[in-house]
Amino acid sequence: MLWIVSSFSWAEINNSYPDKELVDKGHIVAIVEKDPITSQELNWRILQVRQMLPHNSNGISAEEIRKRTLEIMIDEQVGINYALELNLSVTDKEIQDTVNDTARERKTSPDNLERQWVSTGAPKSEFKQEIKRQILLAKLKQTVLRDVIHITPDQIASFIAQHKDEKEPQIELQHILIPVDKSPDQKKTAHELTQKIVNLFHSGHTFESLVVQFSKAPDVSSGGYMGWRYLSTFPLELKKNLINVKVGDIATPIETPVGIEIILIKNKREVNSPFSPRVQKKIQLIELNDATGAQLEDIRKKIIAGKLSFSDAVKMYSSDQDNINFKDKWIDVDELPSAIRNAAINTDTGHISEVISDNGQWYILKITDSKNEGLPLTKQQIIATQMIMDQQGDQEFVNWMASRRKGSYIKIMPNFTKDG
Repeated sequence: MLWIVSSFSWAEINNSYPDKELVDKGHIVAIVEKDPITSQELNWRILQVRQMLPHNSNGISAEEIRKRTLEIMIDEQVGINYALELNLSVTDKEIQDTVNDTARERKTSPDNLERQWVSTGAPKSEFKQEIKRQILLAKLKQTVLRDVIHITPDQIASFIAQHKDEKEPQIELQHILIPVDKSPDQKKTAHELTQKIVNLFHSGHTFESLVVQFSKAPDVSSGGYMGWRYLSTFPLELKKNLINVKVGDIATPIETPVGIEIILIKNKREVNSPFSPRVQKKIQLIELNDATGAQLEDIRKKIIAGKLSFSDAVKMYSSDQDNINFKDKWIDVDELPSAIRNAAINTDTGHISEVISDNGQWYILKITDSKNEGLPLTKQQIIATQMIMDQQGDQEFVNWMASRRKGSYIKIMPNFTKDG
């Protein structure tokens, strides 16, 4: 994802090369500063990138996937080097918390996440190392933006007051960034490429495959996924461009200071203001992967009739035991996946929901307790600061990324396209 101006000279780096035979065999495919990227590491990462693509990747050649994946790895290695130079670090607890949070968001267990990783062909030993790298890069982004974007206490107070008592629309996004240079010819080329991408999307190409092929943003490795964003965090022109786009469609491309943005609307929802008291609930969940709604409805009727307790039904039927009870934690309802969130909001304490369908999976949930939890002022200030940074930070970070990469020593070996 990122880039560093190294403290050592290019001559020193040249002297640190591995022996020529090792390079010629393709074991080293690129060098970033003094850090090699091996063909084995590249092949592992290609397996991850391929998970983003459909089985029919609509014309993306193996060589192109290999080239784009290596570019992703180079950017990330430059960023990691710079993060380490800044003495940024990641604790074991941060890694495990991220695993647990990701599992909950994806409605699965930490063990299942690890099994999914291994099923792609990547080594089990790299699972937490990859998470560590991504946390480190996220910390680097925050560190960089704190230096670049200066937010005053008055801005924070005004932002909180402006948004405190209203419902906030949120949109879930993916994006493709096409850089635009200053010359008329280069601008014309960028706009023609943008129209080509839009046409490919409307002709049936998946957005993920187009991200891999064309995006120059630092988040290609995550499919261009931007997550859930409050609409209020976007600049006015972009906000106007996004507000009326249907779920599953792309917005009209818009030129920003860092390039042309092509944005896919994955989902929409309206939530309480992030500064209002949070609705929190304790939840039990029955999940069936390979079933029909009728099967789960039959289980629900048995529970309502008193023939089966909810806890026993979890043990007997649920396909994911580790994730089901949310470890008896208070869950912020607005952070749940949309279908489960809506059911949780509409189900009273002590009651069970209707059958929930979401992406081919079926659920019933039971609310065991609920409360409204007010946010301390310090927490509100942290949230407001992050939202303001989101509003300004993406463009600033892309600019910073580009300048860091230009200042880095990067060597790609001529035979990097070989698998061996």
